[in-house]
Amino acid sequence: MRILTADEMRAVDRRAIEELGIPGLVLMENAAVGVADALGEHFPEAASVAILCGPGNNGGDGLALARHLEARGYRQRVFLASHKPLQGDAKVQLEILERCGFEVAEIGPDTDPGPVLAACRDADLVVDALFGTGLESALRGH
Repeated sequence: MRILTADEMRAVDRRAIEELGIPGLVLMENAAVGVADALGEHFPEAASVAILCGPGNNGGDGLALARHLEARGYRQRVFLASHKPLQGDAKVQLEILERCGFEVAEIGPDTDPGPVLAACRDADLVVDALFGTGLESALRGH
């Protein structure tokens, strides 16, 4: 395995989409399957997962992950932290989850963090799908 920098990962994604023609949704699905496989392999006793999703493609990866974990029998709670409507592939992933009947709890800057923190404490695993390589500002708020 090779660990990539954020710039290298952006270049890989860009090449996959622009040069090879792999749709972003396919990349999200592959990422979700890969994470689900890794969680199962490294944490075989885990039964519950809290997934914290952000507004971009990394959040879309987390939304896709929720479906793949559900199919494998995990209990999961999905939280979406966004101050604006999702766009692009992340929006598609959210719409798929909603059509599948998943509950996605939206959280914002004024949301009481207590229930989110409690869900994270109660889960066997917590997945951070909040921010990816596109984050260009300092973290702030909860």
